[in-house]
Amino acid sequence: MRPPPPSVADPARLQAVQEVLRAGTELRTTLDQLALLASEVLHAPAALITVVDREREVLEGSAGLPGGWASEGGFPLDYSFCMHLVGTGEPLLIEDARKDERVRGSPAIRELKVVSYAGVPLLNRAGQVLGAVCAVDHLPRTWVEFVVRVLTRIAEAAREEIEQSLTLRRERDDRESTASRFRDELAEASRFRLLVENSLAGIYLVLGERILYANPRAREIFGYGPEEPLSGLRVRDLVVEEDRVRVLENMRSRVAGEGRDEPYGFRGRRRDGEVVEVEVLGSRTDVDGEPAIIGTLLDVTARNRAEEELRRAAERLRMVERATEDVIWEWNARTGAVSWNESGPKQFRYRPEEVGSTIDWHLEHIHPEDRERVVRSLHTTLNGVGEFWSQEYRFRRGDGLYVRVLDRGYVQRNGRGEAVQLTGVMMDVTERKQEEEAQRLLSEASALLDSSLDYASVLPRLARLCVPRVGDYCTIDLVEKNGEVRRIATAHADSDRELLLQHGGDRR
Repeated sequence: MRPPPPSVADPARLQAVQEVLRAGTELRTTLDQLALLASEVLHAPAALITVVDREREVLEGSAGLPGGWASEGGFPLDYSFCMHLVGTGEPLLIEDARKDERVRGSPAIRELKVVSYAGVPLLNRAGQVLGAVCAVDHLPRTWVEFVVRVLTRIAEAAREEIEQSLTLRRERDDRESTASRFRDELAEASRFRLLVENSLAGIYLVLGERILYANPRAREIFGYGPEEPLSGLRVRDLVVEEDRVRVLENMRSRVAGEGRDEPYGFRGRRRDGEVVEVEVLGSRTDVDGEPAIIGTLLDVTARNRAEEELRRAAERLRMVERATEDVIWEWNARTGAVSWNESGPKQFRYRPEEVGSTIDWHLEHIHPEDRERVVRSLHTTLNGVGEFWSQEYRFRRGDGLYVRVLDRGYVQRNGRGEAVQLTGVMMDVTERKQEEEAQRLLSEASALLDSSLDYASVLPRLARLCVPRVGDYCTIDLVEKNGEVRRIATAHADSDRELLLQHGGDRR
């Protein structure tokens, strides 16, 4: 395997990588979710979001790694395919690592079963290549443009998550000095401090728009632990965007002494991204002669974190759907209901109302010669324990013509291992297959013609080679020097008609 490119050891790049490595576990949780999204959408056994330092490729997010590799936190550089992106800053697509000069010596082929690889650079806002977002398969695989587009979108989302996490950490460091003074002053009133710290309600003190103090219950409501004070954050950082103007106006009116101090509610944002409904009651006070607000905070909702994560995942999937022209489908294995994304009818030349909503409609449009094989494969996957299904078959378009499609699906199972839903992607690979067939035919014909100078023996074999791959029949006639046309080779898909061709008869 080739040594890492010199750019891996670039000091400025390594400094940027080290800053990312100091981020908290909450960032890795988010990046794990993005890696899982990449694995599911691309139907790849594993997906990784990594950064490359001087000696190791470090996992920042992963899904589908075998055994205990995920807990190791990364790999030595001689396992790394991603390091080759650092030097180029361009996507890297490897169909079969065992044959690729750059990586065929990597232990990852043997120990991690990495055979095919697709990766795009993970950049920071300064344009430095931190590492890669990649998908891997255990079998040789041709990576299409759709894969690069999906990985690029996920790399952009990962970059935003990383930059946001680094910004919050810098701001947290800057505000600690302001919060420290207030905590010291509060510590002098020990009995008051004991009451506030053990209150069942959240208690806060805000100066301007900055939080000077928040008791343990207030931190808990917003998802912060005992060692993670809210002090120094801006109020707007804890409020969903749609409610910020109203909350800030309410604070302004309290500081100005306008109106009555009454409780009001707004939607807050927990540290993990979940929305929480809160109710606050605040009053004006003074801190070192400056107007401030002191108040109580109550959690008035029991919103489920998993519900919010599901919404975010669904939104990301919709973004991916809009980025592709392929048909993304969902099949409810219990009801038999099937749905396509918006590009499905257009891709296969149907009007939206012509597309059936059941699995039976879909199966009826599979070529009769392929249908039994596809149905048998689906039943085997549904009744087994695997998570992935893939088949190539002919599918009838709205204009009556059959096209060849590559269909891949991911199986979701319940706690009993029963298949409940399949989600997949259908890609029209007709042109690609035709090109591959044409190249094979040209290669075989060239080899045949080169094999002998005896045209009397070679040309009949050439005619046979063309049927039925090019047409239903083939004839080869030789024009003699005297102008006479002599038939020297014939081939027909119908053996009875081939006899007619040999004697210059029915050439249909």
